[in-house]
Amino acid sequence: MAEVNIRVAEPEDAKDILNLLRQLETESDTFLVDADLSQITAEMEAHQIELINQTRTNFLGGWLSMMDN
Repeated sequence: MAEVNIRVAEPEDAKDILNLLRQLETESDTFLVDADLSQITAEMEAHQIELINQTRTNFLGGWLSMMDN
């Protein structure tokens, strides 16, 4: 059985999040991605994650790691 860990995204995750969004943009027709995604840098995304994490009403999560037991 696999163990799934969910945690809050951190600024260090920015590059991986952008890579995931770019992959989803090409592989899925049910996932809508901002048209300007190609212009967002990892630094810009990291800043947005910092801002999101400072609020009490927004959450950027779903960052998963799966481990086989």
